[in-house]
Amino acid sequence: MNKDINTLDSILVRLRQTEPTITDDGFTPAVMAQLPCSRKLSAWQKNTILLAATALGSAFVAWQAPITAIPVLLDAATINWPMLLSAAVIAAYGAALATVWTTYSRHW
Repeated sequence: MNKDINTLDSILVRLRQTEPTITDDGFTPAVMAQLPCSRKLSAWQKNTILLAATALGSAFVAWQAPITAIPVLLDAATINWPMLLSAAVIAAYGAALATVWTTYSRHW
């Protein structure tokens, strides 16, 4: 058991040893200078991509949904006050979140 620990310790010591650096004579900065600058997306482009992804995901879910079961589910659905209050709270939270996101997304 002790031999295994010593072997592991010696392996870890060898892994931690630093190798001498190889000089590249300015090769790395020259290559980095030739690379094109990364393109930043504007806010409307980010929002368009997010909206398109949401629409595609929603379309896929709607395509996979069992449409024949919807009337049965609607007949069995009952709305009570706690459920209605929960829906109102979720809607208010979503509206507040959307407001904060649109306000602060300009600063990011």
